[in-house]
Amino acid sequence: MNLKKTLLATSLTAVFVQLTTSSLAFAAETQTEETEVITVKGIRGSTIAAIQNKRFSNSIVESIAAEDIGKLPDITIADTLQRVTGIQIQRSAGEGAQINVRGLSQVTTLLNGEQFISAGSITGLTPDYSDIPAELLGGVDVYKSAEANLMAGGISGTINLKSRRPLALEKTGWTFVGSGELSDGNYTDELGKKVTGFVGYKGEDFGFIATATRSDSTLANYRYGMWSDYWQGFVDDFDGNSDGTDEQVEIFGNIDYGITNKIAERERTGFSSTFQYIVNDDVEVLADVFYTKMTNYDTANGLVIDNNWSKNQDYITPLEFVNRGPSVDGSGRDLITPITYEINAPRIKSNGEAVVSERESLNFNLQTNLHLSDYLTTTVRFIHGEATNDTMRNFVDAYTTSGAQSAVNRNTRTDGVTAPVNPNGMGPEDVTVLVDTKGKYPAFAFPAELGYDISNYTLVSTFSDQNTIDESNLDALRLDSKYEFENSFGFVDTASIEFGARYGQWNVDSVNYDLVAPVQANDRNGELETAYAKWKDISASISNGGDTITGAEDVSFENLFGMGYVKEISDFGPATTYIYSKDDEGNYSSIDPAQLGYYFIDTEKMKDVLGFQNTLYPGNIRANRWNNTYEVEDKSTTSYVQLNLEGELGLPFTANVGVQAVNRKRTVTSYNTQTNAGTLEVGRVEYKSILGTPDPRVGKTITETETLDFLPRVNLSVDIRDDLKLRFSYTENLTQLDANILGKGSSTTFVSHPTLEGVFSATQVNTTGNPNLDPWSSTNYDASIEWYFNEQGIINLGAYRIEIDSFPTGFQTTINGIADTDGVVRNDGLDHFTLKNGDGGTLEGFEIGYQQAYDFLPGILDGLGSNINYTYTDGEGGDTDFYGESMVMGGISKEQVNAILWYQRDGIEARIAYNYRSDRYIQTKMFEQVNGNSNRVALFVEPTRFVDASISYSFNDNIQVYLQGQNLTKEYEQSYAQWADMKVSQNIFEARYTVGLRGSF
Repeated sequence: MNLKKTLLATSLTAVFVQLTTSSLAFAAETQTEETEVITVKGIRGSTIAAIQNKRFSNSIVESIAAEDIGKLPDITIADTLQRVTGIQIQRSAGEGAQINVRGLSQVTTLLNGEQFISAGSITGLTPDYSDIPAELLGGVDVYKSAEANLMAGGISGTINLKSRRPLALEKTGWTFVGSGELSDGNYTDELGKKVTGFVGYKGEDFGFIATATRSDSTLANYRYGMWSDYWQGFVDDFDGNSDGTDEQVEIFGNIDYGITNKIAERERTGFSSTFQYIVNDDVEVLADVFYTKMTNYDTANGLVIDNNWSKNQDYITPLEFVNRGPSVDGSGRDLITPITYEINAPRIKSNGEAVVSERESLNFNLQTNLHLSDYLTTTVRFIHGEATNDTMRNFVDAYTTSGAQSAVNRNTRTDGVTAPVNPNGMGPEDVTVLVDTKGKYPAFAFPAELGYDISNYTLVSTFSDQNTIDESNLDALRLDSKYEFENSFGFVDTASIEFGARYGQWNVDSVNYDLVAPVQANDRNGELETAYAKWKDISASISNGGDTITGAEDVSFENLFGMGYVKEISDFGPATTYIYSKDDEGNYSSIDPAQLGYYFIDTEKMKDVLGFQNTLYPGNIRANRWNNTYEVEDKSTTSYVQLNLEGELGLPFTANVGVQAVNRKRTVTSYNTQTNAGTLEVGRVEYKSILGTPDPRVGKTITETETLDFLPRVNLSVDIRDDLKLRFSYTENLTQLDANILGKGSSTTFVSHPTLEGVFSATQVNTTGNPNLDPWSSTNYDASIEWYFNEQGIINLGAYRIEIDSFPTGFQTTINGIADTDGVVRNDGLDHFTLKNGDGGTLEGFEIGYQQAYDFLPGILDGLGSNINYTYTDGEGGDTDFYGESMVMGGISKEQVNAILWYQRDGIEARIAYNYRSDRYIQTKMFEQVNGNSNRVALFVEPTRFVDASISYSFNDNIQVYLQGQNLTKEYEQSYAQWADMKVSQNIFEARYTVGLRGSF
């Protein structure tokens, strides 16, 4: 293509190529004396590099380039990617974690063009970016349209994480870079720390680099409102229409509510290294190592108000409310949504949770680039990846209420004498909690006498369940070749053909287990009996009519406090906890902020999951949950051929046309269990099993599938002018399913039976896996126009349409024959939630982007620049809401805006970034199914507006200080059901402030 360029444009392109590729041809090109190399660093340099990458790409690509070694902007990679047009992120404790491209999460992540195994998402391809240190990367590319040579791609996009190459370092010889920083949040007190070191050597034909980083941080993640988002409607007699007569209506409510002090602690370690050697003019060898490790603690203490899964009437008393009328195709009853209300709670718990995960991953690439002739080049790659994620979950339920409430009926029994599980707790009447959701944060008012004294608490149950050991391995061998034709053909000036093949084997092993311990108690005849239990609950007996179980320690808070296991908490973040008093007539006489805290099991003690469980109930062992244990083996052979054309047909153009063939052989091994077996074998001795202990394995099921798919892909770029580019693409895409939805089995939810001691009733069945599901597949259409009005400026407009051909979706049915824990079927026809192949859906939208450096402004203003983009996404995903309206796919926000203003001059670099995301649709929930019809409402997250900023000053070429602020406006996520005033829950994030020092030489 005869594209006229200025000398400056040519130079900038050469610099960008030098920074982002290791091709022999490009390496030779950068060594010619005719090319003037201009090095631009900092924000301006990264902006130029990103624009040049987009301009000269063969498909629709967005790029982020590091400002310098170890300097990707923002705290995490996901935070950085949210600035890219069309990318939306989901946060974990305020940090960017998972991403969507154009509304979909089926996004593949590559490392230097090949599949990346992440410890944060072992079962799938899209990693949790929270465990990937940004300092290890040199840049990120986002492919929105795929070429045939892009293997292992995603549905809506592919993220390619790029390492630095040693022979692309700025200077010959040694380079050393180091940085250290401290961070703090406005809610948490612990200082976060990070240190990073880089060493690199660049010789004439040999180089290597190594980067290491270590950090730890403590992040506030408070949660208010509906505790589990399991919300449902309660049928009650209520004057919902204000016409003076009571009638049966649905009152929108949840089984549980809470206010929690929730903290995330993260310790990250990362290491990457690259070896590069140009053996001669025809051979180049590359080797990459990329290692990550993260220990993550998610801990929470909170007051949880619940109905014990059994109180369905007189549970919620609305004080201020809205009558929404009946839903389309629902039960026919009006739906009442309360704004201020009373919860007449049979139980209020002092909860403690600790989820501990240890993640580790290693990715290795060995690559040889061969220049076989003047026209033929070949690359041979071997890729190995391995990752583990060990997660343990620890829970305690302590009571502030007595347990004698009619809907709870929890007692201990010793020598035939019964007593409430928490004799000093409030009761036996239900306890009223006043809730007001009208303010910025929900307000909870508890009785003044609730839990004011440590003697009012007893630890009733503790357990550790759904623990996982996930392991993943990948081995792949890949061959890519390119033949460049010597002669032109008519209107084609240059042409080449690419072809290649890849064989990969991806294995996932997932073990799910509970901790179970031996417990003892006298049966009804006074004889001691032993059983193994998961739920260690002082109200449970081993056999009907016998004494209830006891542990090794007195579980009153007074005793546990003496052991150092109890702490007082009054800090629940920005929300205020209130206490109330009533007069003799039952009216509220005072409502005041609480002056004292509440008592909880210390989550620091709970981080040692096994040790904590053994302290209270010794002898815990692992018992596999075989229904959620599985192995997936995925063997894929991918081949492609792609024709690349460059020429002029009225206007200069480039095009690539190709097809990819994907043959996949998948083997899923799942395990069968003996339902309600009531036994557990320990050391070849069979014991009685009770209280949620997993059932034994009785066999396994092996499901084998094989598919062959052909994926045509076309990309066309036309230069209307030297600075105006028009692009079109048609691609068909395919991505493998998450292993969890292939291998996991069924699980049954049990709740305490209201009248039968020691019996738990089956309430619903969830089947989360289906080995016969089809993979995600789509047909994508893209069109865009890009105006590069100068070397540092671009305006682009794009439109897209994604037709989802196949995807897994959930549906509800009924299942028969599920017994309660005593083996009796009392409710024959439980709700059964499972997965099937969906009928497809459509997403469409458009994107607008604008970037410019304002170097034409006078004086010090010439250091300003901006990056502004807008994305709109719409489509149908199959769900319908309360009014029968079709909903988009889950996780999508229709609108997103990014606005970045930056400045670089005289050693100062500054940036302020604004990210807006409109309502994010989560899913539609159904409740109260009557004659096949269900009331349903759509669940959303309110619009969010995050503001981040940074400023740095370079004293010279070697020393720089910097200050960063994340979430400066203390934005949080508020979920609601259908209507904005029907608040469901809040996740509270904190503002984070970081100061650092960076040196290089």
